[in-house]
Amino acid sequence: MLHRHLISETTSNTAAAAVTVPIVVPLAIVAGIDPVIPAMADTFGASFGFMLPISRPQNAIVYGSGCVSIARMIRTGISFDIIGGALIVFFLPTVATMVGIG
Repeated sequence: MLHRHLISETTSNTAAAAVTVPIVVPLAIVAGIDPVIPAMADTFGASFGFMLPISRPQNAIVYGSGCVSIARMIRTGISFDIIGGALIVFFLPTVATMVGIG
C-alpha cells in the first residue's frame, strides 16, 4: 500500500490505480491470497492523494487559488495520508465482510 501512496502523490489517482492494481493482483495470486482484497485496498488507497496539486483536481484548484502554499499542502496532506492508510488497514476487513468477500 505504501507504493500506491507514493505513486498517487506524484500522478493522478486514476493513473495510480490503473498502474498499481494490475501489479497487485498477480502478486496476491502468487502469494496464495484472494486478489480481490488487495485490489480493493489498492483502489481505496488510490483515493488518498492529499499532498500535491497533481494528486487530485480539487488539490489543483486549491493550490491554484494562491491561498494555500505547497509546503502547507504537504504538511497537512501527509497527516491525511497516514490517517487514510490506517483507515484502510482497520476497516478493509469489515468492508470485505459486508460485501461478502471476507
